[in-house]
Amino acid sequence: MASLDTTEVRSVLTEIVDPRVKLLQDKSAILWNLIDAGDAKETNARGVRVVAEAQSNPSMLWFPEGGKYPPGGTRRFIPMNITYARFAIASRMTRDAMEQPAAQLIVSDLLNAVKADTRTAMKEFNQQTYRDGSGVKAIVQSRDSGTQVTMALPFRARQLMPEGAYNFYAGNAGTRNAGGQTGATYAVGQKIGSGTSTIAATGGIVQSTGVTVFDTVPADVMPGDIVTWENSYGRAIHGLDYIVDNGTGLFQNASRSDYAQLRSIVDDAGGAALSVARLNKLMFQIKYLRGTERGTGLGKNLVIVSSPTQVHRYTSLGEIGSNGNILTDLPGGQRILDLGYGGVSFMGLNWIEDVDCPDDVLYLLDLSSIDKYELKPLKVVPLVGNESGLAPIPGFDANGVGSYYDAGMYVMTGKFDLGSSDPQRNMKIKNLSTSGYATGLF
Repeated sequence: MASLDTTEVRSVLTEIVDPRVKLLQDKSAILWNLIDAGDAKETNARGVRVVAEAQSNPSMLWFPEGGKYPPGGTRRFIPMNITYARFAIASRMTRDAMEQPAAQLIVSDLLNAVKADTRTAMKEFNQQTYRDGSGVKAIVQSRDSGTQVTMALPFRARQLMPEGAYNFYAGNAGTRNAGGQTGATYAVGQKIGSGTSTIAATGGIVQSTGVTVFDTVPADVMPGDIVTWENSYGRAIHGLDYIVDNGTGLFQNASRSDYAQLRSIVDDAGGAALSVARLNKLMFQIKYLRGTERGTGLGKNLVIVSSPTQVHRYTSLGEIGSNGNILTDLPGGQRILDLGYGGVSFMGLNWIEDVDCPDDVLYLLDLSSIDKYELKPLKVVPLVGNESGLAPIPGFDANGVGSYYDAGMYVMTGKFDLGSSDPQRNMKIKNLSTSGYATGLF
């Protein structure tokens, strides 16, 4: 059997070796790839520390001739801790694939698998970049039958995967009533049931309605509960729902109640449609935070981020005042009428579309204020087995009876998180109307 050198594998991880594979699903990671690595003081392998100035030195005064100086003062700093989130994705390969006579063939097979899993993982990172660290993948709208659940907006079941193993967690505190009997009392974020719910391989997800069929659903599940990957609640990336927030709770172990500078500006549209007036309000509001010094320019690090839903709404505003048609002259005297929009911006700011952004939210982000802190990039983990990086898969039961599967597996892990020392430089409009516009449901 040919030996496998994982050093050789890593050196070609970014190469395309199998052009026959055609992607039939979106694996883009728009926002995740836009965020730069941040600088911070390393605390330990669990996280990093950043320090922000919360208050200038207040010890100053105007004094008379021969008068007394002000007492010595100091600036006030906020130490904030950013803890790493740990992620893993695993894949199995048949023994036939691993026992090829040529080492290069093994490398190619493993490379194809690692490349596909890397893109899948990056998509998960991007989706969690918009979330709050809870790891939520879907929100329960209704419990339709024993194993059928309808997921709510803004994503329905778009971020769930067939054959995926998930858990349900309580989205609201209180005592549940299961099957006519008084159930247990749950706290927010408490796991419901003891098992894992797996989505059917085929026909398990109806994207147009959000209906999802599992092999089993805990009896206490109710509207408002959330779905996460198995045992993943509270262990995911702290994304924009956590960073761009105007609440009064803890932010990176610092109190937003004590330090208003840690709050962001959040405009609740209350179901209203996006308007130029709302966008203008954000643009003028941010000047109070960034200053109005001439020559600095709002667009240096500022971008608008939304799903195509809000871009669709924005382009429709351009059709109200004029038809926006463009006649293009082509060689030979041909002319083409184009009534669409090839790109959009607002006040000169780059408008980024990302299907992983909630359809009812629009962000105004200063990308220089959000950083990516990475202790360990996503890579293959060395496992104990006959092949470097690959381990046999045991098929033993609880009593140790059984044998190994005719397959091996590898695991890729990463350790990182997002953080911000200046979250007030970011804004969002939430609860925007999506009625009548593209939402990705089909």
